[in-house]
Amino acid sequence: MGFYSAAKDTMDTFREMIDNDPGEFKRAVSFYAEQRKFIIEGDRYKKRLDPSKPDDILDWYQRKNLYLVCNCAIDNRLFGYELVNDLTEGFNQLKDLYHYLYKIKSIQNSFGRSGDEYEFRKRY
Repeated sequence: MGFYSAAKDTMDTFREMIDNDPGEFKRAVSFYAEQRKFIIEGDRYKKRLDPSKPDDILDWYQRKNLYLVCNCAIDNRLFGYELVNDLTEGFNQLKDLYHYLYKIKSIQNSFGRSGDEYEFRKRY
């Protein structure tokens, strides 16, 4: 789940939302540090975009695109009811991040594909 092959303006909006309200972002990803199921992936910028960001935010902030993956060995869970439980548990863990990312796309849709940065800053 995430922004796979994200457009630059999508990730720019993502970073702007973090800049405007880092607390909201931290709440959306608060599950991440205490779990071992999902791994953040995606290409990163080589040059630090904002050296003032703490490492826990910078890992997300530096991405050209980002998504979370869960890599598991194929076993009997794949063919049983355990899979339903695993999927339900996983999606429940991700729901706050999902809503955060959905908000980004909603903002972009409200202001057009490239967005109006002034209106974005004023409104959010």
